Amino acid sequence: MRKTKNTKYLLVSIVFLIFLTQTNISNHILNSLENNDQKEIHLSAQTQWLENNDFSTQQNWFYTKGDQGDNSSVDANISSGMGNFHVLGERSVFQLYGVPNSTDSPNWYEYAKPDYYLPDTTSIDSFGCYVSHSWNERSNQFPGVHWRKNISMPVDMSKYEITSADLDVVFNASVVGQGDDSAGGVDVLGESALNQFGIGDFVTFYVLISDIDFINPYIVAFNRTVDLGVDSDGLTSIINNSLLYIYGESVLITALNSAFEKDPSHSNFTITLGIDIYCEDNWGNDRDTFNYLRIKECNLTFSYERKIEKFTTVAWNQIGDAVSGENVQITNAICYFNYSISEAWPYDLSPFSEIRILINDNPYRETIQLSSLTTSLQHIRFEGVDFASLFREGVNISISIQTYIANTFGLNRTITISIDDIYLYISYIYVKPGTDLSLLVIGLTVGIISIVIAFSLYQFHFKYPPLVRKIRKLKKRVSKGKAKKPILVNNREDIIKNSLYERKNILIFETIQQEQIEKKIEKNPIKKEGEI
Repeated sequence: MRKTKNTKYLLVSIVFLIFLTQTNISNHILNSLENNDQKEIHLSAQTQWLENNDFSTQQNWFYTKGDQGDNSSVDANISSGMGNFHVLGERSVFQLYGVPNSTDSPNWYEYAKPDYYLPDTTSIDSFGCYVSHSWNERSNQFPGVHWRKNISMPVDMSKYEITSADLDVVFNASVVGQGDDSAGGVDVLGESALNQFGIGDFVTFYVLISDIDFINPYIVAFNRTVDLGVDSDGLTSIINNSLLYIYGESVLITALNSAFEKDPSHSNFTITLGIDIYCEDNWGNDRDTFNYLRIKECNLTFSYERKIEKFTTVAWNQIGDAVSGENVQITNAICYFNYSISEAWPYDLSPFSEIRILINDNPYRETIQLSSLTTSLQHIRFEGVDFASLFREGVNISISIQTYIANTFGLNRTITISIDDIYLYISYIYVKPGTDLSLLVIGLTVGIISIVIAFSLYQFHFKYPPLVRKIRKLKKRVSKGKAKKPILVNNREDIIKNSLYERKNILIFETIQQEQIEKKIEKNPIKKEGEI
């Protein structure tokens, strides 16, 4: 038992020594390989990769715009020794002001209201849009008239945002009212005479905004008379200059946007002035007389700002030489430049717009928020291995300084972002390949492992005779409590019996052999000396 333990300890020690030897040999080979490579590395000094760093001329630099957003809202130029980005904000005002008359250009045109017929008299003159009408009641009637004006904007309004809108419309009217003892005239609810009618007579003044095809127009201003016809003298009822009710700024803006959206060029809309008359049949001899109904003024004003679309970009670019040669490794890169802005960026309108750095069209992870820029020149520096990782060996190195718009917003002025003194330094090394000893290390490792396995198999198994191996195997299985087919061994009695049997056979064999010798002697007796 002690001998077996000693043998195991010896085997473990040998294996451990072999492992240490193999490890030391492998490390020595790898260290030699690394030392060999280190001797072949040639360091390069930092190289400045760009030309015309201070934008002193128009050379070497060129600007590009992205393929998203609205490129017409940005521009770029070189001036005063700087590369400039311009975010082209703009504010304009549209005005339609004064009396709607026939001399305006473009002209107002008269139309019968769809499904209505024209009143007795309609016109447009230097005092505005005019209607007069008289009706001897036989049945209800609904005359109506429109005056439309098509307006073309000087710009594509899809690129602009309407920020405010206002509308004022002045009208007046005169009718023959119903006296207390009269059965004729314009009838209004609440009058004392007879009141033999349902809802009475009234006039509706209104303004519509639509596309030029007059599809789904919006009513933006409205007045339906309630007391035109109430008289004190039984003769006339008058409304002096009054304003139509305007539905509100948001309705005006929505109506204008809807009209521009439907227009193919996004620049045309139609404004319509309308007068409708309702005459109710309540007396056979009742005559409703409308002396005059007039829209006297129409003043529409709205402001609009240039829309800066999200994802819009503009960049200054330069393409330099490639880092070329066999086994070239770029180890580091440094880019720095100065920047400023003409006025504070509107953070509340576009908080995420920024300046980006792109190397070979790959964006660098750090950016500069436009909201952080000031009117004074600031300095920024980007560097590191991760910056250098954007370069590709053997490809011309391009750099882009890009202004990126992250939010859609309206801008009423132009903002200029300027950059200057752009430098790009690149560090790289040339590496000559050393001897590849990896296959030798692998072969050595496999050989040593094979020797250890062979030695272990011999030491623990094959050096014993077959019977001993069976007994060792049985012993191990018994010690582990596993069943095993028994090996048959003769008991003591059988062994003694077999031994006596073998000795008996030996004695019998010796007796037979002695008898055979004696018979030979008898047949051939030995002659004594002197006998013939």
